[in-house]
Amino acid sequence: MATGPPAHEIAEHFDADEIVLSKATSVAALIKSSRYTVLFTGAGLSTSAGIPDFRGPNGVWTLKDQGKRPAASPAMCTLHPTLGHRVIKQLVDSNLVQHVCSQNVDGFHRKTGLASPHQLSELHGNTNVEFCIRCKSEYLREFRCRRSGNHVHDHRTGRMCEKEGCGGALHDSIINFGEDLPQKHFKAASAAFAAAELVIVLGSSCRVSPAADLPEQVGLRGKLRNGPKLVIVNLQVTPLDELAAVKVHAKTDVFLAKMAAELGVVVPEQVVAVEEEWAGRKEGKRQNGPLRQGSSDAVSD
Repeated sequence: MATGPPAHEIAEHFDADEIVLSKATSVAALIKSSRYTVLFTGAGLSTSAGIPDFRGPNGVWTLKDQGKRPAASPAMCTLHPTLGHRVIKQLVDSNLVQHVCSQNVDGFHRKTGLASPHQLSELHGNTNVEFCIRCKSEYLREFRCRRSGNHVHDHRTGRMCEKEGCGGALHDSIINFGEDLPQKHFKAASAAFAAAELVIVLGSSCRVSPAADLPEQVGLRGKLRNGPKLVIVNLQVTPLDELAAVKVHAKTDVFLAKMAAELGVVVPEQVVAVEEEWAGRKEGKRQNGPLRQGSSDAVSD
């Protein structure tokens, strides 16, 4: 008999519009008073792009727990960042957010132009990034790097490093269960959370460790006098809700749009242009140079 999480963990809840607006106003005020704000993003941020989540009523893991086969999802490389991703990019550009920590492998944050790792840490990898196991050079591609048919822990992509004098094997960057998080990204994320005065969780159930340990530590410190504040925006309950200064039951696009309006933030044409350029490159020659800026088995949340 198929088993899974209890129904109350799967159920989605929606705050009334006026409550969402009130909470968006409150969180905007917290951002204005914060000297260091971190966003922690999960699968819920990308559902409006067409990527299914994992723990929702029709999530990948939920359906598997019920003995059902999830419907095939579109290739991530054919999809585009959501309104929420675009708002986040502008929040970073406006210096209202200092760091984004993502559990998603879709690469949408990079497609909007966020730079890794000082602006963005990708704790579970990026479907468009492969790296050399010898010299550690990274390659940002316009195609899915993971090779179809590989064993879950076989990360070889079949390509070789193009750095002169190296020629090492390239591996995809996806982190599967039982594998260590990428040291560079986890180090950047840990430093950001340690410095944070405000952390906003966006579309994460906060149930996958060690990634979820980061906002939990902030929430625990927040119980101390003058400690950092934790905000959670998620349709479902999370184990960290009691630690949150503000909990919002709303779709991330809806909440971020309202919060952006309170902050006077708009999505500029330049952000959309970056995404269109990325999409256009897929139709032409593939980018094969290293980065200039320094499967359902995949871990996500």
